Amino acid sequence: MTQNYWTGAEAAIIAAEAVATALVTGLPEYRDGQEVSPEARVTARWAEPRESAVPGTWAIPAYPGMDLPESCEAVEVVEWPEVEGAAI
Repeated sequence: MTQNYWTGAEAAIIAAEAVATALVTGLPEYRDGQEVSPEARVTARWAEPRESAVPGTWAIPAYPGMDLPESCEAVEVVEWPEVEGAAI
């Protein structure tokens, strides 16, 4: 399965992530087949918005089944900035 992303201005991506987080945190979590109480859950947010290699363009993974958020674009590939000192 291909990972899709939403990209857009920082404010649009932060808003989209907040909506996806509300969906994720509203779902039950399970450990060892048992539902975990809300205060013991580890899911705190859907994704951490990151700036792409294109200045001013931010991205998060798309939330499966959620409509494309307003002011965002759906893409299959995001160019991320190079990390200094990273070896390939």
